[in-house]
Amino acid sequence: MTVQEAFAEFVAEYEYRGCTERTIGFYKEHMRHFLKDSGVTQLEEFSEERIRAWLVSHRKLSPNTLQTYDKALRVVARWFHTRGFAQEFAMAKLPKPKGRSRIIVVFSAADVRAMLEDTKKRREGSRDQALILLLLDTGIRIGEAQSLTLHSINWGENFITVCGKTGERSVPFGPRSKRAMRGYIDVERHAANTGIKQVFLTNSGLP
Repeated sequence: MTVQEAFAEFVAEYEYRGCTERTIGFYKEHMRHFLKDSGVTQLEEFSEERIRAWLVSHRKLSPNTLQTYDKALRVVARWFHTRGFAQEFAMAKLPKPKGRSRIIVVFSAADVRAMLEDTKKRREGSRDQALILLLLDTGIRIGEAQSLTLHSINWGENFITVCGKTGERSVPFGPRSKRAMRGYIDVERHAANTGIKQVFLTNSGLP
């Protein structure tokens, strides 16, 4: 059996579980890179030696990128073993590469005040203020905020449903964010057509 055939079964199971396209795409992309560069085709070739050699050949990448490749291959290799496609878990004895820790610099209260004050000078000030307050209030990623839709806001219980790297999750927001979003949506949000459901739009009414 080929690795591609076994991996197709992996994808089918993850689709059955209800995993998001982004999650499945994560594994597809990393397996595509591995199979293309390593020359591995058969399951018996999907071994610790071949995986280790491929990871070592990519040392020029950042430690965090290398760690991501290792994570993807490790999940697939474990699935191959538990589902009986491989006799052994190919990466069982292979140490995980270390990522690079970094200090995240946070905004000060003065920074936040300056950003909010700056929105008053902008044409889309109401939108920008709502976006800034929502990001600060919830800690969601900018991509999650960009894809946020109107029906994913629960105004009664004050939470939003976002779809991120780990799937869907509910995130609460506070009264200030609520007022800002409500003000923007009710007054200044003008969609180019009724099919556009994203919350935050450009001045042209597009996502």
